[in-house]
Order: sequence, then structure tokens, then C-alpha cells
Amino acid sequence: MPAPTNGFRIRVASSTSNLGPGFDCLGLALPIELQLEVTPLPAGSPQPPIELSGTLTERPIDGVERIGAAMGRLAAHLGAALPAARVRAHSEIPVARGMGSSGSATVAGLLAAASLLRADVPEAELFQLGCELEGHPDNIGPALLGGCVIAMPERAGKVHYYQARLHPDLRIVVAWPRTRVETKRARAVLPATVPFSVARDQARRLAQLLRGLEDLDPARLALALDDELHTPYRAPLIPGCAEVLRAARDAGALGAAISGSGSAMIALGRGDLERVGAAMAAAFARAGETPQYRICDIPRAGARVEPLNDSAAPT
Repeated sequence: MPAPTNGFRIRVASSTSNLGPGFDCLGLALPIELQLEVTPLPAGSPQPPIELSGTLTERPIDGVERIGAAMGRLAAHLGAALPAARVRAHSEIPVARGMGSSGSATVAGLLAAASLLRADVPEAELFQLGCELEGHPDNIGPALLGGCVIAMPERAGKVHYYQARLHPDLRIVVAWPRTRVETKRARAVLPATVPFSVARDQARRLAQLLRGLEDLDPARLALALDDELHTPYRAPLIPGCAEVLRAARDAGALGAAISGSGSAMIALGRGDLERVGAAMAAAFARAGETPQYRICDIPRAGARVEPLNDSAAPT
């Protein structure tokens, strides 16, 4: 962590999770970022409120301001008191679209507190604290580490994780509508039990997905992304969901899926994916939505802490 004398900037990626069969265990980093600027104040100064801008000004659905909560949790974990600092946070990550906004904010808060306290907190410890705070290792992992992260908590709570290999040409289109989907609502529509054949095929598809992310084989990815565990139940919550998935594939995507719990949708591909993004946006528009989309390369590095140029502001 950098010495905080002149302040520092933290950049944290957003994420997409599940990709169909990777339900609650697989996440990919996306380059739509949350930035945090932290400037220490003189000793004895009162702590000003965190200044929020961008999508952070939207009311959190669960009512939790994640950055401050994570900073306080890390300090308590270390048994230390946070020094006063000016904290300015700006995010471009859409809220309640299944793009890991709360996970990114949690990671930013943990790194901010560690940097202020000049504490060398191990990666695994940060990962564990992030999961305890936010509850979604498939979002915490990519936000903290970048790339593709597979994670699973054991019954005692410890989270085991690793970074999976990705083809260097893999690109993602992420498209999202105006409609927001609360994670709690998306969870509520899932069945308590599923047929044995669905559980069996979910494991088969995940194995194919992991290999497909390495080799970008179109037939393998088409097979892998044909999810039965959560997609059929969540699709009705997202206007135009089936049409957006179909439009992405028809436009040349290697596969498409709901991003996290929605309402964003993703498509996998390589090369120029503008046609895919435009097709997804058009399908959303036909469903009465006002869509946006981004074509993304996968950030392979994790969250970054950089010295702050005091003349710069979050953008």
C-alpha cells in the first residue's frame, strides 16, 4: 500500500457473474470502473462524509453505503482507528443491473482503509472480508483480482478461490436496460429444488464453459451457456430477455447470458463486436427499454492503488 501523505487513487473494476452455469461461483471483470480518491487530513480533523458522484448517488436498494462500511470493517478487523481523510468516490457502474456495483464498492473501501492505515493485508484476507461484507464471492473476486475468478465458500465460511485461464482474444458486450432488478427479487423467483437432470447438466455445462473461455470454441460455448438452473426463472424479470439473447447470437456472438441476476445481459465474442452490441440494444428498445451497451476487453489486473495527483478529480 502506498504511503498516504499526499493521498492516493483506487480503481476497481465492475464484474459480470454466472455466465449461465457458473451460478454463484464464476465472475469476470469488466472495465467499467469505480474510482476512489483519498486525501489524508491533519491529525485531529473531523471525518467529513464520503463525497459520492456518478451512479453512487443512486439510492442503494439495500440501504447500505458500501465504501464506508468496508473501511470501518477493515479498521475494526485490524483493531485500528482510521485517520481522518477526505474521500471522494465516483462510479460509472450501473446499479441493480447485475454488474457487481456493491462488490466493487466493498473492495474499494477495504483497499482505502488498508492504505490509510499503511497495513499490508494479504490478498486472501481481503477476499474473505469482502465476501463476509457483500456476500457474493463471484463479484468480489473479479473486482479484487481481475480476470476470471472461481470461488466457493466452505461450510465454515472460508472462501476458496482461483483465477481461471481466458483466451487472450475474449471480449464481452454488456448491454443494460433502464429497468433495474434487485438481487433479492431475482433470488426469490428461484426454485428451492431442481430435477436431478438439471443439477447433473449444470456441472457438465460449467466444465464446458471453463474450457470454452480458454479456447473460444463456438460449439462448446453454445452448449455451455444453455443454462437451466436460474436463467428460465429470471428471464421474465428482464424486459425482452429472450429476444436480447437471440439477437446477440444471431449477430455473431459466441454465446449470451444474463449478467449476474440482471437486468444487464452479456455476449461473448472476439474482434469487432459492434454489430452484436447494436443488435442487443435494438432488442431492448423493441421491448420498450432505453438501453445502453459497452464493448469490453477483460481487465486482467486487479484493483489498483495509485499515488494521487492532487490536481486530478474522479472522472
